[in-house]
Amino acid sequence: MRPFLVSLVVLFLAAACSQTGGSTSGTTPKSTSDATPKPAANIDPAVVTPEYVASLPRDRAEAALSSIRQTYLREALGRCPVDADACLSKQFEAAFDQSGELAPLCKVNGTGKEYHLCLMVAVETVPMVTAAGGDPATDIDWSDVDSTNNAARRQFAKFIIEKCGNDDHCLVEQAATLLGLSPTVTKSCQLHETLDDRMICLMDAQSAEVYQRAIRSLS
Repeated sequence: MRPFLVSLVVLFLAAACSQTGGSTSGTTPKSTSDATPKPAANIDPAVVTPEYVASLPRDRAEAALSSIRQTYLREALGRCPVDADACLSKQFEAAFDQSGELAPLCKVNGTGKEYHLCLMVAVETVPMVTAAGGDPATDIDWSDVDSTNNAARRQFAKFIIEKCGNDDHCLVEQAATLLGLSPTVTKSCQLHETLDDRMICLMDAQSAEVYQRAIRSLS
């Protein structure tokens, strides 16, 4: 999850929890801004597969991901009219922590929105740390969501660079393989012009998989 998306999710959670009467206790992460996030296009979540997202131009991929994130958040928050923090914890744990390994890492943030946001970051970054041969419990400081996100991605990037050197094609292939993404995703992401866009394409495909799974957890 890139920093501006962390900010968007924080703003969405804060507003929605306020509307449901829930607490948003705790310190707001540094990435929060005063800007109001733009509404996402309404896209059928079932369409927003990793392969679909990877096939899109960057701006359309971001819009599709924003739509599926907001769909999940609206539905999860809609189940929590009272005692929002405790209710959302249950919703987010079911959606993002199906293995039970993320909650112990994120509990350092308490039980409010910082905890919920940590789960949303951890579900994408823990696989990176693990794939790089690291230990998420000891290698990453989970008390600061922005630092957590950046540190995990740096560790992952360092690992694949050590394997591939300056071979951009190898970097994308290795990252996709380690994240469990399909050859179709890899092929689509390789078509982007810059290495940055290719890697962002992979991260977006990973996010699509995470949020499709999160939406299925609500059924």
